[in-house]
Amino acid sequence: MEEAGGGEPLGIPSSAMPAAGLLQVTERSADGSPVLNTGIGESLMHVQPDVSIVLGDSVVEEPGTLYITTKRIIWFSEAVPDPVKSCKGYAVDFLSLGMHAISRDTEAFARPCIFAQIENGSMCEDYPDNDEPDEEEVVDGVGLPEVDLSRVSEIRLVPEDTTVLDRLFQVLCECAALNPDPDGPEDGEGDFFYDDEEVNGHLTEEGAAMVDRLESLLQVPPHMLGGRYNNDQDDLQRFEDADGDTVDDEHDRIWSN
Repeated sequence: MEEAGGGEPLGIPSSAMPAAGLLQVTERSADGSPVLNTGIGESLMHVQPDVSIVLGDSVVEEPGTLYITTKRIIWFSEAVPDPVKSCKGYAVDFLSLGMHAISRDTEAFARPCIFAQIENGSMCEDYPDNDEPDEEEVVDGVGLPEVDLSRVSEIRLVPEDTTVLDRLFQVLCECAALNPDPDGPEDGEGDFFYDDEEVNGHLTEEGAAMVDRLESLLQVPPHMLGGRYNNDQDDLQRFEDADGDTVDDEHDRIWSN
């Protein structure tokens, strides 16, 4: 386990780190690692260099470094900060991270990657949608359109070395288990509900479309459809492929809080 740089992010109380969706971060420690909120016990669990990130349907960002802490996933670009162009950085806390999985379907994406769903509030009717018209497109320092992070509901983490996918997935599962949903089941079983009527009854049109997209990406087996599926926190669910064969380590695995 790698040692982390210390310190607390400015503006974040030490008592809690609320679910906040995908955020932009730029503050780094002297060694280039993220500034951690040690007041709530945040520590660094894994560092993976040469990882690209894709925000929603946007283009692939240049390779950077992925940091997985006990509280968050953080990605920093490799660019050295300067007065004109600051280095890019994104973070998402595990309370905002929904399902995440290994995706090796090259029809869905060109390269094997970690696919993760972000619960940013826009998918559920309990949260108001932002129906305001989009502002004039903003371009970042490298000529790419600036992404509205509040609208990003999925990300892909694309390592140059695809052999690390299983290890990344394992660390993500371990850290997700350290951050149970405070509004979830009290028994800590991490129930995964997958019922069309139940799910669609609480989702907006955007959320329902995402459910359809996830089904097509991950080939949910028939025995999960229309019923309740109970998972232990550390259970890595294996799916069947389109031919009905058992999926081995060379295929997708999935985790859902």
